[in-house]
Amino acid sequence: MKLLRSIVLSFVCCTLAQAATLHTDDFQSGPAIDWFGGSSPTYVATGGPAGDGDAFLQISAPSDNNLATYNPDARWTGSFTAIGAVAVTVDMMAPPLPAGDFDNSSVVDANDLDDPTKGWKTRFGADLDGSNFLAWQRDLGQSGGSIALPVRLVVMGPSSINIHWASVNPQLVPNDGVWRHYTFSMAASDLVLTTPFVSASYTDLMSSVSRIMLRYDPGDPTDRGSGVQGPRGVLNLDNIRLAGAGSASSAALAIPEPSSVLLSFLGLLGVLAGSRYGLTQLFFRGRRPGPAGS
Repeated sequence: MKLLRSIVLSFVCCTLAQAATLHTDDFQSGPAIDWFGGSSPTYVATGGPAGDGDAFLQISAPSDNNLATYNPDARWTGSFTAIGAVAVTVDMMAPPLPAGDFDNSSVVDANDLDDPTKGWKTRFGADLDGSNFLAWQRDLGQSGGSIALPVRLVVMGPSSINIHWASVNPQLVPNDGVWRHYTFSMAASDLVLTTPFVSASYTDLMSSVSRIMLRYDPGDPTDRGSGVQGPRGVLNLDNIRLAGAGSASSAALAIPEPSSVLLSFLGLLGVLAGSRYGLTQLFFRGRRPGPAGS
């Protein structure tokens, strides 16, 4: 009976104190994506790496605005050391700008013909020809697409979202509409502390991660990121994984939602309530429950 009581109490404590887990966010459970930020995170129901029916996350930002997303859920926070997390892996894709957008403004208009530097008239015979003019005619009035996007992982901590560590080197996502798989290592040699006037250790960081973020950040790593250096940035993401060192640890793991955990606990209580001991005897074995307020 003492063992059973310990199991229940441990279950309650673990449920209330959720921590980082090796898992994958694949966005197949619907539009409640749990990824946030100022870049309009949007659930897209189809068109991911697996094609039709494969949902994914899209973020976007206009010129000079930051492009980033983060997840505050407890599965992404806590001791990465304790669970053996060594990397964040993700599938990413940036859609191409329209073929007739010669000035890279994300809009196909008359300026793509007349721009004195980038327009078709200026570049005809050099790197543009008649087929490019036909592409301009076909795309006239269209808008959208993205520039190529250098992306970094940002790990925040220890124990604060105001202390930032960023990937030493960004991963380049070409704007060609092709999904690719990327790995962001969290080894000490692959992260750098970017927050100024702060003393923090890598060991403490990995023992107490407060948040992770994926962010457009060209050039040298920065503390707050850089605005999109071009007309528009659009980044599609899928299968965002907190991965362990081995292939088994890195595999996609099905993590129950908090509501599922609660239902499991209530089910356990139901089983105990139906036992010959009952809940009262489980928690008050050997003594009578006192009056209210005792």
